[in-house]
Amino acid sequence: MASIPGKLRLIRKVDVQTRRAQAVDRQLARAIRSACQSNRCIAACYLLDARKPEKDEIFLFIAVTVDDEAAHMDSVAQQFQTMLRQFPIQAQKTYSMSSARFIKRHAGTEFYSREAVAHISR
Repeated sequence: MASIPGKLRLIRKVDVQTRRAQAVDRQLARAIRSACQSNRCIAACYLLDARKPEKDEIFLFIAVTVDDEAAHMDSVAQQFQTMLRQFPIQAQKTYSMSSARFIKRHAGTEFYSREAVAHISR
């Protein structure tokens, strides 16, 4: 499953600027949140606008923190790709990936956090 369409795995240093996503379609946001809530191995999810500095094109990164990334990241990426089939236009510019490279920079800006959900439901 290493060649899952839309799953981004950085194998060399790429200069990409990221920020918290500024405008995400409401239906897409609901579908992403639902996918996160239904998968117990997702601890957190960040929605990030990303672009290469030399380009104006913006992509959406669904960056996820996963329990035991080696064991679960491929299935999580596949889950997001399945969900994105409902949004063919947005899917063309949306990638799922591990949050490992972004977690420190975007700490506190989680779109979804399992701990926050657990805290609210108590």
